[in-house]
Amino acid sequence: MKRKLLIGLGVLLALVVAAVLVGLSARSIPETSRFAIDVDAWRALADSPPGARPIELRVLQVATNRVPQVAAIEGGAFGEHFDMRGYAFEIRWADGRTVVVDPINDAESMGETFPEATWDAAAWDEMQQAMRVADAIIVTHEHFDHMNGLTNSPHFDDVIDKAVLTRVQVEADTYLTGVDARIRGRVKPLDYTGIHALRRGLVLIEAPSHTLGSQMIYVRLADDSEFLMVGDIAWNLANIARPATRPRAVEWAMGELGDNTAHWLRALHDLARQHPEVHQIVAHDKETVEPLIAKGLVGQGFAAAR
Repeated sequence: MKRKLLIGLGVLLALVVAAVLVGLSARSIPETSRFAIDVDAWRALADSPPGARPIELRVLQVATNRVPQVAAIEGGAFGEHFDMRGYAFEIRWADGRTVVVDPINDAESMGETFPEATWDAAAWDEMQQAMRVADAIIVTHEHFDHMNGLTNSPHFDDVIDKAVLTRVQVEADTYLTGVDARIRGRVKPLDYTGIHALRRGLVLIEAPSHTLGSQMIYVRLADDSEFLMVGDIAWNLANIARPATRPRAVEWAMGELGDNTAHWLRALHDLARQHPEVHQIVAHDKETVEPLIAKGLVGQGFAAAR
């Protein structure tokens, strides 16, 4: 009996170890992506709507959270952390129109999920004022940390009709979603397949991966500067530069379309080599944002709130 118990415990331990090892492993990145990236098509579509291109892209840091490196990328170091920045963005046109991207979540919802996070109340207020005068509000995906600035806005009735959310973002049953019944009852979903010009110089790119409703946002300014906001397809620049995915355990926990994510990371890696003039912005990574600020390519703070 004792021997059988020891054997049983040994088998259980082996299964636990195997599960941990599988969970920490990551799916391989394909040599060729099944997703086509056609920068010339983005450029042509960006110039198809009437009017002028935007003149400026601006960024506002609302929050900071710490995520273990081992959760952010395959082979991440145990005991080391990655600073996960909560950035919102503003696209501005010369006539004063603006589009706000990824309104960062409020302090309460941030604290419920990330109790060690820091949150900037002044930046939150600045973002809220910018949303009130914005022409549109869009998100890279439907997770709460990218849209609860809209969902839980103290000016909800002033800003909700500005929201341009895709049908998948509104209707998807996404874990950690920022979509609630009020949004579903007020927002008329946008339907598009592939790529869509929302304004001149602003193109949405369908990219189901991190969530069903993930999309990338291509911006081309009047001075020909180009940016691609990739949302949470990657959590840091290394995901694209190596390229490497998050561990399978994180994929499973987040409900990701992991194979899609791997293919998009390959596509973004290739894009970085073939078109370095397209500045890729990873939603949470200072390594893709701060150099653009330092070079004067991206402004700090929201102009519409000032």
